[in-house]
Amino acid sequence: MNGNFLTGAGYFLRGLGMIFQPGLRQFVMVPLAANILLFSLMGWGLFQLVSDFYDAALLSVPEWLQFLTWIITP
Repeated sequence: MNGNFLTGAGYFLRGLGMIFQPGLRQFVMVPLAANILLFSLMGWGLFQLVSDFYDAALLSVPEWLQFLTWIITP
């Protein structure tokens, strides 16, 4: 198990070295930029969705359970 981790870390470092090779740069940077943009947009959308759900859930709590909103609200 320990050797597998070190082998995987070695492959990761070899891949980092390949980023700076001129012939491969376009095939690495374009997908990397697309992934960063995609995951940023998905993260923002998920945050908005959870925020709206959280607000709606807090508004639907009955009066006698209002103490729970104090416990779960950071």
